[in-house]
Order: sequence, then C-alpha cells, then structure tokens
Amino acid sequence: MDILALTDHLLRGAVMALAGLLAVLLWRQRPKDPAPRLAVVLLLCLVLQTLAASPDLAARMPLPVLAVLVGVSVANAVLFWGLSLAMFDADFRPGPGLLVAWVGAFALGVFNVLLGCEGRTESWAIAAAAVQRVLPLVCAAGAVWAAARHWRGDLVELRRQLRPLIIAAGAGYSLLQLTMRLGQPRGELTGAWALTDTALMAAVLTLVARHMLTLSPALVWFAQPTPPERGSAPQRAPEPPPDADDELVAQRLHRAMHIDHIYREGDLNIAALADRLNCPEYRLRRVIRERLGHGHFTSFLNSHRIAEAQTMLTDPVRRKEPVLAIAMAVGFQSIGPFNRAFKAATGCTPTEFRSQRLADS
Repeated sequence: MDILALTDHLLRGAVMALAGLLAVLLWRQRPKDPAPRLAVVLLLCLVLQTLAASPDLAARMPLPVLAVLVGVSVANAVLFWGLSLAMFDADFRPGPGLLVAWVGAFALGVFNVLLGCEGRTESWAIAAAAVQRVLPLVCAAGAVWAAARHWRGDLVELRRQLRPLIIAAGAGYSLLQLTMRLGQPRGELTGAWALTDTALMAAVLTLVARHMLTLSPALVWFAQPTPPERGSAPQRAPEPPPDADDELVAQRLHRAMHIDHIYREGDLNIAALADRLNCPEYRLRRVIRERLGHGHFTSFLNSHRIAEAQTMLTDPVRRKEPVLAIAMAVGFQSIGPFNRAFKAATGCTPTEFRSQRLADS
C-alpha cells in the first residue's frame, strides 16, 4: 500500500470516529428535538458515505452492498437540507415529505449502481446519472436558502453564528465535490482526489466539533431556546438582572404589541420594530429572547397573530368571514404560512378550530 492510500485510510478512520462521537454526544443530550435527531442520523450516514467513497473498499464490496452505501451517500444531501431547515426555520417540523425525498434519493443511488448508469450511453442512464450529480447541488442551495432566510430574525446569537458555517462549509463542500467528480471518469474519485474529498469532510466535521465542544456540556448550538410544545406558550427564560434600559424597551414593546397591535403589519421585521421603539436592535433581540423566551422573531410575531386569530375565529359575528381575510387582518401575507403556523400552535387547521369552537358554544 502506497503512502497516499495509507493516508486516505487513516483519514477516513478519523472522519468515521469523529462523526460517530458527535452522533453519540448529540443523542445523549437532546434526543427529542428535531434538529439534533436529524443531525444524529446524518452523522451516522456520513460514516457509511465515508466507507462507500473509499476506492479500495468499494472495489472489494459486493455490488448490492455498494449500491446500498451509495444510496445512503446520495440521500445524505436531502438530510443536510432537512437539518438546515430544522435548525433555522422556526415553523419547520420534519414530516413525511422529508422521508419521501430521502427514499427517492436513496433509490436513485441504488438504481444507478445496480444498473451501472455511469458510463452507459442510453438516454435514461445518462439522465439518471445526471440527476444524481445535480441533486447534492440542489440540496446545498436549499440549505443555503434555509440558513440565509430570516437571518436577522434569529434571536439566538450562537445559532446566528452557525448560519455562515452552514453556508460556507456545507454548500462549499457540495460544490467542490461536484466539481471534482465532473472531472473524473465515471464520476469516481481515486488517488489524490479521493484523499482531497476525505480531507474536506474532515475539515467540515472538525468545524462542527469545535462549535459543539466549545459549548460543552450543553451541546445545544442550534436548539436554544427549544420550540414550545404544541398549544403551549413559550417557556420564559430566567429573569436576568434588572436593567433600566431593557425595562424601558420591554414596556415600549408591550405597548406596541398589545395596544398598537403592530404585529398586524405583514412586512414588519426586527430592524423596523427597533426603529419604531427607538432602541438598538441588539437590545430588542435580548428582551424578546431573555424576557419573553422566543428564539425567532417570526415565532414572536406569530404568537400574537395566532392569539388574535383564535379570538376572531371563535367570534360568532365573524362566522362567515373567510379564513384568508382573518389571516390577512392579523398580519399574515398569504394563507399557507398562516395555516402552517396555526396548526403548529394548536394542532389543527383554522377551519377545524373554528368548527370545533363554534360547535361547542
């Protein structure tokens, strides 16, 4: 075995050990939250991906085993996208759609290996191989979108710092790997290219491990504060030491939300609200996060919007008023986000909620 192959084997072992260790640490700390659970699955699947990408091991594997490992590797792109949504989108909850997308990506990888689509000249084989190569890029773009969307509305500073890491590390790795594979026969990485791929993966995992271990033992670098249970109010954080400026901002915020109903403005963002309250944005973030227990500005606004929508939906006088009109009146700009936020908060759709409450009255 030459020095290049030996280095590749050693580095792959280190990547697998690090991924496994991070998975164990996450599972022990917060197994009930969606983001850590997805992260655990992704880390374990990365162990299998590292095995499948080894040129020496892949050459010795039975074809069905290799097909399964490649299928997992292809589907990891979907898991990465789902993890980004779970980390950064306050309204996202992993559901059947994510599972269907994962199964589809997995089946694509298995299909391409079993039928040897790479290198074949039939149009269907060329199309299947092309989809497999493009899929990681599409999922990386989705992950970047999830990390960049509502960046300013994220009230948890540690999670805000993770957004550029996801964009740079995750998306950058996907782009580099695709570029390397496009330049190789049959898209297979061997020799120095395989070692480069392993080194990139090791670098990404090292960055993630550094973030996690810096915050040890909590290891809650993306799940703080935790989302409230369905139908319950957000957990209030322990009261910080009294601060006269924070207290003034809290009073102004209370008036803006409960008297002026500023949340009804559909395009309201945290910068505009801070300007209206005549306070620094960082101070407003702190008040909403530490005093009111919200991790996202969107969830803070939606808590007020949903509360008013519930009152309007149970008003017999508004029985005939369309749900869309109520959604627009409380600040939502379309029916889709309103339905999702309402169901996440109450466990039922606005129409179901109205029917149940009016029937009971």
